[in-house]
Amino acid sequence: MNIKIVLFVLCVGICISGFTSDFTAIPHSAGAPVSSTGAPEETTCATSSCHDTAPLNSGNAVTDFHINGLEQGQYYIPGHTYRMQVSIAEPEVMRFGFQIVAVNKEGKNVGTFLITDADRTQSMHNEIRLTDRQYLTYTYAGTSAVETGKGEWTFDWKAPETMEEVTFYLATVSANNDGTDKGDYSYTMNKTIRVNSATSVAENTSLTQSQITIAPNPTNEESIIVKLSEPSDNAPAYIVTAINGQRIHPLSVTKLSADKVEIRLAKDIANGVYTLTESRSQITSSFIIHR
Repeated sequence: MNIKIVLFVLCVGICISGFTSDFTAIPHSAGAPVSSTGAPEETTCATSSCHDTAPLNSGNAVTDFHINGLEQGQYYIPGHTYRMQVSIAEPEVMRFGFQIVAVNKEGKNVGTFLITDADRTQSMHNEIRLTDRQYLTYTYAGTSAVETGKGEWTFDWKAPETMEEVTFYLATVSANNDGTDKGDYSYTMNKTIRVNSATSVAENTSLTQSQITIAPNPTNEESIIVKLSEPSDNAPAYIVTAINGQRIHPLSVTKLSADKVEIRLAKDIANGVYTLTESRSQITSSFIIHR
């Protein structure tokens, strides 16, 4: 199943005097206006009479979005929690902001954002439309640079219990700190993460339908325990194939009992979805490595 994860860094400055040089004037910002990430049925700050002085993505700031343990071409593990980080950098700038939302291909909210830094981030919902969507954005304190020329926010995202297509829409703003929302720059970006549907194991990680069970699955160990399709006096040969078709050679296959073997893999094998084929019966199962 394809998993498309696109992110979109949004207009951080909200349509109030959120970026002011006087911290005491506004003790808390309401955060970026909800539904401004550029997701389906949404606008962005550059087109909503907010930070609309300059065209979208016309400034010199550099935005980065990182999902720890989930890079280009990888899958997410259902129910797993991922640490995420958004940053935007522009020399000498002291005010920044962001907003992010995660939706599926039907536009419904997917997963849950978890706050790990309440001083700099907050969760919001739209009470008028698109009410199921959860947005994560900045607080007023969170608009200040973590160092001169850099804004940064860290938070978690808990994946849904089933695997489905997900798009993260995220947007950022680099602000001139003049007490208004004019003269600022808004940015957007996207990032896609896909998984091969033929080897997706999200719907049934036990894989009992294949007559081979693998444990633990997902695994962070260097070996897996495989229960054979039928008892055997000899340990059958196995073929391990990566999602890209590359064959992975097991380091060893050790018979534990009449119906169980231990397969040891290289400790540096990459995270991903793998297919295990029993050479004797040609029965296959899939398993996940996630360290």
